[in-house]
Amino acid sequence: MPPEYVVHGQYSMKSDVFSYGAIVLELVSGKKNRQFSDQEHNLNLLGHAWRLWSNERPLELLDEVLKEGCTRSEVIQCIQVGLLCVQQRAEDRPDMSSVVLMLNGEKLLPKPKVPGQSIQDGETLVSAGGSFELGFFSPGIPTNRYLGVWYRDSSGNLTVVWVANRDIPIQSNSSGVLKLTENGNLQLQNGSTNSTIWSSNTSVKASGGSIAKLLDSGNLVVQNGQSTEEENFVW
Repeated sequence: MPPEYVVHGQYSMKSDVFSYGAIVLELVSGKKNRQFSDQEHNLNLLGHAWRLWSNERPLELLDEVLKEGCTRSEVIQCIQVGLLCVQQRAEDRPDMSSVVLMLNGEKLLPKPKVPGQSIQDGETLVSAGGSFELGFFSPGIPTNRYLGVWYRDSSGNLTVVWVANRDIPIQSNSSGVLKLTENGNLQLQNGSTNSTIWSSNTSVKASGGSIAKLLDSGNLVVQNGQSTEEENFVW
């Protein structure tokens, strides 16, 4: 789902382009975005495709079934077009007439930017080891929704270890959304009012794309680019 619709309820032709790009990446990989999870890097399919592209390994996205009968250049072209369509900012995405020209090799392909990244109420982000999970929950009063991280022990018992909006709950009739901006800021927004409830207020601007990850330590971090070194964490 395009970020501008998730956060602001805005829908346009560029939102259709986002959906088309997601379908292209699903066809190339043979995987569904909502069902895919890169356990090592805690990424959905779009984030996984972006990571491989940024690391100059785009062909690793290709479905094994398609590898023998495909042309490498055409696969890379499709992946690049798919990533151009799912960029975070709607204005950066091509229109469909340009997409057709790109796929036909009649238009130069620009360098894609980081895909839109967000988590809606009902979705979660799980650490690689599976012990920690980020998502929305309701402790005590069921009409109040909070964004937090919880720990799951071997018996399945849950312990909340961090809450973003402890003092400002989201009402259950509103849709909370955690969004990662292109500058590397995490923002918790009320989907009904489009107001920001909590922000990471990152002072260091991310470059080369940023990714939100939940580590096996339970820490939620924003990683600058694809490097896993701690000095490249911007939050």
